Amino acid sequence: MLAALAAAAVVGVVAPVPAAATAHVETIGHSREGRAIVARAVGNRGAERRVLVIGCIHGNECAGVRVTRRLAGLPAPDGSVIWLVHQLNPDGAARRRRGNARGVDLNRNFPYRWQPQDGIYESGPGPASEPETQAIQRFDSCRSQALALA
Repeated sequence: MLAALAAAAVVGVVAPVPAAATAHVETIGHSREGRAIVARAVGNRGAERRVLVIGCIHGNECAGVRVTRRLAGLPAPDGSVIWLVHQLNPDGAARRRRGNARGVDLNRNFPYRWQPQDGIYESGPGPASEPETQAIQRFDSCRSQALALA
């Protein structure tokens, strides 16, 4: 159901509506250069169905921000909360490059099956070494998302 809603939002099938009255915005952390990483909840924050949607992890691949911005203006399905993070890598987006300010590919920085990598897929000096990765991990562990999309 959420995938259909997201697809409809991107192609404009669903008319934009004012943000839900239950919207909640919080800063969940900061990038390596101190830019805020913000999450917005749409729907009932106490709902059992929890979804996290990240618009942009690679600073030069931010088409997903269009989806998260559109979802921010739509009501969440009944019994659900959709947490939206438009920009997990604000430093990379500011430079229009894949990695964060230190050149780390945030997808490669998460602890699951982490391994050292260099070049365009630089994984960082260790698992979850980057503040952006740490911010989304803390955020997700506090909310136990049922589904995460990026």
